[in-house]
Amino acid sequence: MMDLNQKENAYKKIKEMIVDGDLQMGKNVSDRLLSKKLKLGLTPVRDALNLLKSEDLVISFPKKGTFVFELSSKLFFDIFESRRIFETYGLKTSNNLNHNLLVIREEEILDKMSVSINEKDYLSYARLDSEFHECFILGTENDVFTKLYRNLEPKIATIRNTINLNLSEFNTKESFKMHKKIIKYIKNENIDKSIELLDDHIFVWYNKVFKLTSNMKLDLNTFKNRISTYRL
Repeated sequence: MMDLNQKENAYKKIKEMIVDGDLQMGKNVSDRLLSKKLKLGLTPVRDALNLLKSEDLVISFPKKGTFVFELSSKLFFDIFESRRIFETYGLKTSNNLNHNLLVIREEEILDKMSVSINEKDYLSYARLDSEFHECFILGTENDVFTKLYRNLEPKIATIRNTINLNLSEFNTKESFKMHKKIIKYIKNENIDKSIELLDDHIFVWYNKVFKLTSNMKLDLNTFKNRISTYRL
């Protein structure tokens, strides 16, 4: 009988490889190569890939193989739109439920972000960036809402890390300034302004993606037309 820890270990490692960009979007995934690289048996690796299929992080095609999900124009906009709805609602609700706890948790993450910037550890910063945004979701104390967001978040992180938006000193510092501003307005209980800044932060982030995704074959004109008619 297979050790369940091996399956869980394979799942976590392969998912991390996708999110961190080691297995890039649209690339073929070989179970045998992964088994060799991770020093795990084929069975736990294949079971892990099946779990990742259920999360739409990998996709299998008959007679072609298994691939990391690819960023289509529609998926790109769907993620963008969903993220804005989730996080702006999450910020407002988590603040209403426990303002002080939200501020404490976010300031702890900001402190860690500052350390990552000083150490030029941009991959660590990118992971903390994910934690920062997920904090708004966890604060809602809504398990279903959190589960739905966690199904979306790995795709957000994968896009971020694949196109290296945060993996530079300038972009990281600009991102950090915006995060600090959002928390500043939450602390001052100006929630409408903090939500506006969060929405703008997400909007600017995806606008930057336009400039870095020429190889992804996105229909950017259609995307921009949809964005122009959609503001929270």
